[in-house]
Amino acid sequence: MKRLGKKGTKRTQHLPFLKRTTNKPNNNSTIHPSPAPKPPTTHPDSYTIDLDPSSTTHCTHPHSSLSGTLVQCALMIDAGSTSSRIHIYKFNNCSPSPEYEYKVFKMTQPGLSSFTGNPKGAVRSLAETQGNIHLHTRS
Repeated sequence: MKRLGKKGTKRTQHLPFLKRTTNKPNNNSTIHPSPAPKPPTTHPDSYTIDLDPSSTTHCTHPHSSLSGTLVQCALMIDAGSTSSRIHIYKFNNCSPSPEYEYKVFKMTQPGLSSFTGNPKGAVRSLAETQGNIHLHTRS
């Protein structure tokens, strides 16, 4: 707190980081520093910075025992003619409805149309794409 004004006047300027509390009935006050602001909680927004993809930083327990797991993933395979794409979406069950955290995307070329008459090659192509993604274990 700073004292301002001419001799004999008691004007005060409150600094924003100080909080004034009055503890005594005679209006004597005590100055307490405000608590430091908490840094914002950051959550991983990609697989590359997620230290534990099988868990979440949003909560420690699922919202309901009915949901069973804290984290769930949705897998979408788009096996097209020019390339095959795999999308894996990570969700947490911290709220009544699953909440999206991030997506993992992988693509392989050529697409399935290149494997006409070679079904084993088509399966290998998709398996290689899936083999590059490990959501629950890191190698």
